[in-house]
Amino acid sequence: MKKEVLVLSHSKGQAFAPDFLASIAVFTVMMSVFILSWNSIVVSQEDAREEKALYENAERTLAQLLSSEGVPEDWDQDSVTSLGLASTPHVIEIEKLEEMDELDESEQLAMLNTFNFRLEVKREDDDDIELGSNNVDGDLVVPLRRNAILNTEDGKERVEVVYTVWR
Repeated sequence: MKKEVLVLSHSKGQAFAPDFLASIAVFTVMMSVFILSWNSIVVSQEDAREEKALYENAERTLAQLLSSEGVPEDWDQDSVTSLGLASTPHVIEIEKLEEMDELDESEQLAMLNTFNFRLEVKREDDDDIELGSNNVDGDLVVPLRRNAILNTEDGKERVEVVYTVWR
């Protein structure tokens, strides 16, 4: 009877095949590209959502300022609970603008529900009325323009109201 001898050779097997290593490298590169592009898509969608929210809030606030008398109707800096500058829609009272200017900045920001704002009433024949911050600087700036009538002691005049908010 012949004895068969089994000989094991280590020269033919490899721990990691080159094609396996190449597939791992390709997979890693593809995952990196996917993750980086996914993050940029998510960030751009978040920026768009923030811009839309800031715009909608500014629209509501400006509409309230130009359409509402405020609460109470004859508010002053001590009694105001809700800001409104109008006696009738789009006819704003200069006295209410002056009272709003007397509020401190923190009260103005709280009443307007914003982080930063600038309100300009541009007059044709007189000095403009400006409230809020003079430093309009941010990553996201939303300016809104509306035409209105300013009721002053001397009568009524056409004005342009510019309300700007930013973050």
